[in-house]
Amino acid sequence: MNQQMMRDVARLRELAEQGRRLPLLGGRILILWGAAIALASLVQGAVLMGWIDWPPMAFAGLWAVTMGGAAILGRTAFFAPCGKAGGADLANRLERAVWSTGGAFLALTSIAIFVNAMLRMQAGNGGEFFRMFAMMPPAMFGVYALALRTAAVASDQPSLTPYVWLSLLFAVASVALGWSAAQFVLMGLGALVVSVLPGMALIRLEGRPVG
Repeated sequence: MNQQMMRDVARLRELAEQGRRLPLLGGRILILWGAAIALASLVQGAVLMGWIDWPPMAFAGLWAVTMGGAAILGRTAFFAPCGKAGGADLANRLERAVWSTGGAFLALTSIAIFVNAMLRMQAGNGGEFFRMFAMMPPAMFGVYALALRTAAVASDQPSLTPYVWLSLLFAVASVALGWSAAQFVLMGLGALVVSVLPGMALIRLEGRPVG
């Protein structure tokens, strides 16, 4: 019994140290999704400002194409985790789990808003329900704050912590701006700051042990 307990303790210690020995490998994915979100957000802002003449229902297609394209590209070899660790350590598993769950939440929320608006349009009063897409910027920044915080703690990389607070600030600011072109311009610029910048930092750390 004592030997089994010692093996269990040793295994827990090994798992706890994995995140300190190996860098996070999700930098390319952060850059990809940050660029995709920024593109879709800035295009939607241009529509709301009247620079592009699209109907409200085009927002769903815009986000479906950009997010779907990012999801497909994310499965290619270039964006796959690299290095001898192969992303198999605890910190990287936690990082992937949080990002995949957060991404599923954002996707399902977007689909629910679109379906609800389309159903109400058939009844003649659905146009205003597309404004519920104003929920997406604060929800997205909230997911970023949670995922970046998880990654920072699991891998003992405090350099990610400022991006957690920036994500929360962008979430609050996006609520204050409401359904407006400025809200989606902020979303696009914020995605570049809290996704592309930390992604570039993580790429620089690949191949080097941390902690």
